[in-house]
Formats: sequence, C-alpha cells, structure tokens
Amino acid sequence: MALLWSDGFDKYSSTGADLNIRYTRSATAISVNTTGGVTGGGAAISSDGVSRRLEAAFTSAHGATETIRAAFWFRSAISAGTFFRIGTNQQALNSSFAPGINMLVDGSVSVTIHGGTTVLATSAAGVIIANQYHHIEYAGRYRDSGGSIVVKVDGVTVINFSGDANTGTQPTSIVGVCPFWSDSSNRFDDLLVWDDAGSDFTSALSVLHQIETLDVDADDSVQFTPLSSTNTSNVDDATFHDGDTTYNESATVGHVDLFTVEDQATTPANTLAVVVHTRAKKTDAGSAVLRNRLVVGATTSEGSDNTLTTSYTHKQDAWGKNPSTSAAWSNTDVNSIKSGYEFQA
Repeated sequence: MALLWSDGFDKYSSTGADLNIRYTRSATAISVNTTGGVTGGGAAISSDGVSRRLEAAFTSAHGATETIRAAFWFRSAISAGTFFRIGTNQQALNSSFAPGINMLVDGSVSVTIHGGTTVLATSAAGVIIANQYHHIEYAGRYRDSGGSIVVKVDGVTVINFSGDANTGTQPTSIVGVCPFWSDSSNRFDDLLVWDDAGSDFTSALSVLHQIETLDVDADDSVQFTPLSSTNTSNVDDATFHDGDTTYNESATVGHVDLFTVEDQATTPANTLAVVVHTRAKKTDAGSAVLRNRLVVGATTSEGSDNTLTTSYTHKQDAWGKNPSTSAAWSNTDVNSIKSGYEFQA
C-alpha cells in the first residue's frame, strides 16, 4: 500500500487561493475555514451552495485485484447530492459519470456509477447527522465482475457491495479524487488517499484518523541562502504559501536545507505515516530538480524527483514506516525527525 495524497487543510489562507497550487478548483467559492476543521484547524468549504469540485490529480494503477482507498472527515447540513468522486482513465474527475458517494435527505449514503443513474447500494437512513463531523472511509475496485465498494461511517461498515462496479471500458488507472459540494454547509478535512501498491502504508484503517500538521521550528544544517533572517523563518509560513514574500534559494546542485520539526501535540495510538511537503519553483531557463528529504537518526531518505517550473508547485513524499527501522512509527521517532529538501540536479 502507498499513500498517494494527504491534506489536513491546516496551512491555507482563508480565501483558498493557495489551494490552486495543489488542486484544480471549479470556482473561487471553494475556500478554507481556518478554524472549522474536525479538531479546530482548517477545513475546505464552499460559500455559495452551488455544485463545486476540488480536484486532486494523481495516477495509480487499477487492475483486476487493486483497490483505491480514501478517508476523510465530512460535515453537512444534509441535502441530496454527490459529495465525493473518484476519477479513472475512463471516467475523468470532472465527468458526471465518475463513480461517486452520495448523500440523501434522510441521512443515508449511496454509491453510484454512470453519473448517479446506476445506484449500486444504499445505506440505512440516519448514518449522517446534520452539522456533525463524520469519518468516511471508502474502498473501491471498479471491475465488470469481481468489483467491490465498501463505505464506512465512523468506523462502521454501512455499504459492502460486490459485483459489477463499472460502466463502459474497465479502467486501468485511477486519476484522482474530488471532494464535491452541493451546498454551502459541506466541510471536508484530513483527506487521505492510498492504494494497494507496496507494503509501506496500511490497508483498511484500524482507527479514525486525524492529520496533525507540524511546522519546522529551527535550522539544523542549511546551505540555501535565505531572503532574510533564518532559513526556517522563510519556510514556516503562517498560511500555506506566501509566494515570493519569503523564500530560500540556491544555484548550487547538492545544496541541502534541513530543519528540526516541532513535536506531536499528543501521543497517538499509532502514526500511519510521516509526510514531507514543499512548494518550490525555479528562476532561470535551465532545468532544476528538487527532492524532499527526511532524516531519522542516522538514516537519510529522499523522495522522488520534483522537476521545477517557473511557477510554484507542490510536492509531497510519504513514509508509512520509519525508514531507519522499517517498523511502524513511534511517537519518539516522529519527535526526532528532521525534514528539508535538496537541490538534486
């Protein structure tokens, strides 16, 4: 299993303008309530009550035995409509035919394909309570035969469908997921998406997850040149991203900035993954590649290449196990990490 997407919505401006670095927004009405999340942090919202999408694009293989999984916190005043879609290489994210999870006015949820015209299964009424956060976990395998869709609400299975879970040509890849707003009361928080590739991450969640966003808090060893003050002060933005207001830069391949990271606020039952996020761009015509870096004890790990453009882009790399021990993360492990980035090439 591999973690494909992680977002706690905790480091964005209230306008949501900086969501554009990670997502495709169907309208500027999608913004962020900076204190409206499940634990008091940020949550994505829509302000106008019109159907809106926030598209998270990635690519994941989807063969006969592969499952795409997602988990998030969801709150709504309850009105009928789709609230989550899964895009495939046959049914794009912005297609009304993409597989979806729907909410009904009686507080039940259903799963559909073919733009909602084919309802595969519907839960009992009342599994969603108005204006209350619920933990949603989803697992889908889109096949003509041997398909399956499972939906859990607050850890309880409310839909367990097996059979024909596809329409048209069977997909060979997942191309993203899409929180979807049908009214202005919907909120999304702590989005995770993962697949069956490898063994680094979990399969089904054993607990209701939360994402804790940790800031870097001090320089450890730094080689980039800060615009001003310390390197840390230029990357610990109060909101998600302040553009060219503060930054660190280097023209030297091999330069690394490494920072210590603040401790977890509490000791969780378990830590599913540590994810390093960066936003970066290049400033000249030549090529530039950046890699995220994670250090645990004497072990240094790097993420995949991020080939930069002249506009800021976002890159995340996830480690579902401690790379120093290949075991699950402990609270002590997490509190000892150092994170940063390298000018790779």
